[in-house]
Amino acid sequence: MFKAGAERGDRVAQYDLAMLYWRGEGVPRNRELALKWLQKAVDAQLSSAQFVLGQVYESGDGLPRDLQQATRLFEAAARQGHRDAQVSVATQYYLGRGAPQDYGRAARWYRAAAEQGDVGAQYLLASQYEHGLGLKEDWREAVRWYALAGQQGDQAGLLKARALAAEHGVR
Repeated sequence: MFKAGAERGDRVAQYDLAMLYWRGEGVPRNRELALKWLQKAVDAQLSSAQFVLGQVYESGDGLPRDLQQATRLFEAAARQGHRDAQVSVATQYYLGRGAPQDYGRAARWYRAAAEQGDVGAQYLLASQYEHGLGLKEDWREAVRWYALAGQQGDQAGLLKARALAAEHGVR
């Protein structure tokens, strides 16, 4: 069924078929066919396919490692609201990996993922506010984002929120 849908141009079926070939689930494992179908789903602008192909380029598992291509794919998926891609592209900009180091762009993408509830992005955004990296130093915002991460179980976030609030008199 996935193959029939993929051949008709259904981008979700193309992605699903690619993942079956990639993992060897229900079909013999075939990275070449997996990448063929994955690229078709990417060409059809499916964010999950863009994210996965970005991971392939980032890791170099199945294709030559290309961090710039990974960043482009992560950003394309991130613009469509793909939370994991938002974290990945933010990290690329934060580290200057596959893109120029740009703390402001990193903060923009961490914020997008943080607003969707990503705990790691909440913590990293808080850290950027705390240290003034790409954002104006703002302890109130740092405490707020650390606390949000803490409310989702990130103990370090909870401790940071409490310590910063006490140190700077933030409520």
